[in-house]
Amino acid sequence: MRSRLVDVLIELEDINAYLQNGCIDPLHLSCFKDYESKDHNELMTKSDQLTSTAFSAIEELGEMMKERT
Repeated sequence: MRSRLVDVLIELEDINAYLQNGCIDPLHLSCFKDYESKDHNELMTKSDQLTSTAFSAIEELGEMMKERT
């Protein structure tokens, strides 16, 4: 299970890196449904908040697991 969480964490890091490139190229934010009508800075802020929450939740879940010896 721990290795699966690590895989999720790696994927989340990739997603976060892709979204962070929205600062350079707003087209990276086109995956959001409100891309056409919302301010791109607002989308970046919200995605930052959500990815931060996801990172924290995955790390906390990993810490709850027993260490394998």
